[in-house]
Amino acid sequence: MKRYWILGSVIVFIGVVLALVLNANSADDGQLTERKVSAEQLRQWLNNKKDAVYEIRKNEFYVQEAIGSQGVSLTIPQKFYNDFIVRFNLMSVTESANIKLIKVNTANGDTYSFEIRQRPKGYRFSVYHNGHSIAKKDGDTLEPNVFYAITFEKKANQMALKMNNEELWRQDFPEGTGRKAVFNILLLGLPDHPAGIVIKDMVLYTGKK
Repeated sequence: MKRYWILGSVIVFIGVVLALVLNANSADDGQLTERKVSAEQLRQWLNNKKDAVYEIRKNEFYVQEAIGSQGVSLTIPQKFYNDFIVRFNLMSVTESANIKLIKVNTANGDTYSFEIRQRPKGYRFSVYHNGHSIAKKDGDTLEPNVFYAITFEKKANQMALKMNNEELWRQDFPEGTGRKAVFNILLLGLPDHPAGIVIKDMVLYTGKK
């Protein structure tokens, strides 16, 4: 299978959509239910497969855009209630990439975007609220073809984003916000420079409704 390891800009959107919903299944008080996600499950969750080049490598799922596509996406059908944690290892196959994590609270329409702008000499992490920049932080170089541990978590009325156990962002939210979460991962690249990533070791944790 042909792979495109082209150095260039990549946009990887990892969307987190949050809403107020109830569900009959729940974990015990103070506990989170764990679900490990296989590479085969990630393949099954891939949308518009005709626009993607993908491969399972043991426990790794490699996916990239096909040239000329308008992007590819994965939808994780897991429902998260109240407290939750999403962990996975993510690797970009380029030296430059824009990685965005997007949270939309459908209860009130608020949108938060978390962007990691990867460049050969370093990266910048930014937070946007409804399109307006509210925080920025510069960091060391993110190497291409190296896995980074990503953690997105909600505990009580706080949400946080971590990379390799370093907390990049944390914020308080009103009580009751985000009782349901659904994850989407969208890859978008430049013309003739398709976006490509590898995901492995995804684990999902969800609490009671």
